[in-house]
Amino acid sequence: MMFYDLATPAFLTIAFILELLGIIIICYGVGVCTLKLIRQAPKHPSLSHELVNYLALSLDYMLGAEIIRTVVARTIEELIIVGTIIVLRGALGYLIRQEVKD
Repeated sequence: MMFYDLATPAFLTIAFILELLGIIIICYGVGVCTLKLIRQAPKHPSLSHELVNYLALSLDYMLGAEIIRTVVARTIEELIIVGTIIVLRGALGYLIRQEVKD
């Protein structure tokens, strides 16, 4: 067996863990912000920024997972799909960060 064949499951596991962490961050952020929304005034301006920060952080983890997946892409079709996902998640992260600045 080649190193590539041995390393592929490890890379995919790492990518899965990063995506799982991203999902956990989203769920945690939504939960925290929902509790703050219930306890505080609904028009609290920093609440939406806090949620956007959680979403941006989770997108960073998910983007990292996709970048790791490019290592194990075997065909050009897989690479195109992973590349498209990277571009979309990168664009979402950029837009979310621009929302935080404004």
